[in-house]
Amino acid sequence: MWTSFSLPRKSPFIVFLMCMVFLVASTTRAEVEARVDRIVNGLRPYAWVLVGDEPRLDIGERMEYYNVPGVSIAVIEKGNLAWARAYGVRNTETNEPVETTTLFEAGSVSKSLNAMVVVSLSESGSFALDDAVNEHLVSWRLPPSPYTANRPITISQLLNHTGGTTNFNDRTGYMGYRRTDPIPTVQQILAGEPPALTQPVRVEREPGEFHYSNGGAVVLQLLVMETAGKPYQAILEELIFDPLGMDNSTFSIPLPTSLEASAASAHSRMRPLEGGYYVYPELAAGGLWSTPTDLALYIIEHWKALHGRSKRIISPASARWMITPSGPDTDAAAGFFITRKGPETYYGHRGGNYGFYTDMIIREATGDGAVVMVNGGSDGVRSNMRREILNAIAEEYGWKNFLAPPVTVAADPARAAAGFAGRYQVNVDCVIEISVQDEVCTVTSPERAFRAGLRAYPTVEGELVAQSIRPLRFRLVRGASARSDTLVMHDAQSRIAAPRILADQRPPYELLLSGEIELAVERYDRLHRADPNHEIVSERRINSIAYWILNREKVDAAIALFSLNTAWYPQSANTHDSLGEAYALAGNVDLAIRSYRRALELDPESVTAREALRRLENNE
Repeated sequence: MWTSFSLPRKSPFIVFLMCMVFLVASTTRAEVEARVDRIVNGLRPYAWVLVGDEPRLDIGERMEYYNVPGVSIAVIEKGNLAWARAYGVRNTETNEPVETTTLFEAGSVSKSLNAMVVVSLSESGSFALDDAVNEHLVSWRLPPSPYTANRPITISQLLNHTGGTTNFNDRTGYMGYRRTDPIPTVQQILAGEPPALTQPVRVEREPGEFHYSNGGAVVLQLLVMETAGKPYQAILEELIFDPLGMDNSTFSIPLPTSLEASAASAHSRMRPLEGGYYVYPELAAGGLWSTPTDLALYIIEHWKALHGRSKRIISPASARWMITPSGPDTDAAAGFFITRKGPETYYGHRGGNYGFYTDMIIREATGDGAVVMVNGGSDGVRSNMRREILNAIAEEYGWKNFLAPPVTVAADPARAAAGFAGRYQVNVDCVIEISVQDEVCTVTSPERAFRAGLRAYPTVEGELVAQSIRPLRFRLVRGASARSDTLVMHDAQSRIAAPRILADQRPPYELLLSGEIELAVERYDRLHRADPNHEIVSERRINSIAYWILNREKVDAAIALFSLNTAWYPQSANTHDSLGEAYALAGNVDLAIRSYRRALELDPESVTAREALRRLENNE
């Protein structure tokens, strides 16, 4: 039913203009909704190449596939926020919906904001970026190191990860704190003192080369706090959040009451973390809570500064420096990572805390970009869910060169692929198997990239291209007979030739999978006796294989491999720690405790072993 009302008298021309404005606005809204609809209903499984037959899937299907409960998206067009949308739930137990104002942990995207603050303080005269960082620290300083005897670590080196400082992931893990845990100060984190869960920050390698460092970011956190004489959150509010209107962003611990009610929960395999989320007092490294809309405002501001359209926080020269790689062989800059797509340059940052993952990216030339945040996912920091969303946005908005290159599939794919079918030996424990069924070619192998099987396509150039995350091609070199064929595999870094083998030739790894554990262990032990330094029987590789098997509930096989590793590498705390984890999953508490105790004897600073032992001894 229509309701009548009266308008003030206006000239016909004014009325006409008002109608036109209304029609244009309505059309714009309709166009935006149509674009959103095409994006969220047109996701394609992520791969480095496109072959043209990829299924188009809706965002709900992909969230279910990746075990992602909630997604939040903001799209940037020509340096402006175009739209924001949210999907799914904040918590799978409460089923509260995700909204565009829902906060997610942004993980290492925190480093980007921290970098802009450091650059801003340098422009105000607080310090120079090439100053030695120890010159400006008071309550803690980077300890002396053989690597710094002749040249101190500078602020700029810490910004672009060339300072050689500790990365918490290297040893004890960058694991966060429960909300009920005592939270260390920044000085305790840097010194590695309780209640900190991470090792001390040190200069551990030669400065000058890129080495990603969470510890270096925390050193800068202290620098910012001592320079400004304020809590970190207050500094970020003053220099970034308030000027940019980032009302749903904070570094506060705990979360302010006003924001706690709108925070998403971290999830693993669709189960919310007890307590909702972990706390990261390493604020500059990973402590930011934010939304895609707020992060879009942040990276838009940087892009505007880069193009001389804003000087609210930093100058154009500083904005350019922030996206200048630290060296010719790295894409790491000060607060951003560079993604080159042919002649096009994109820049941004990724982040991942437990149960939260973020992608933030923008095209340098045009200011087109997006921010995607999720509160779960089975594939961790490399979440393909986010990549698929970014690709769909790039396709809809025509981001130049962003999408994977298309390939031309052979006219008769089944016939072209048939010659590749068979088994090929990469090394004594790795076999690539290529099968063809109903025109579908599948490549499988025990190595990590192949374990689940990769779909591959024969091209008009006579190769197979795999729909994998990274570039991967295969070419068959014919021998005098099929048995003497060689499969040549190319990826981004290497070229491997693998001769064809018979179907019944099985390496130790395949014996493990088939349940022939004793025979597999005997084969591995024989390889180790022949060459203890061979990569095939290295501690790291055996540990990796054992964990992959353990995660597929083949506990006995995993225990056999972990036990073999402890026999080969008895002085490695990690081998005993891993064996303890497998015993615990098998329900053998006594053996698990014994293994964890041995791990602590070898490495008294092992946080994971200490925590696991505490839980086992207290029957938690």
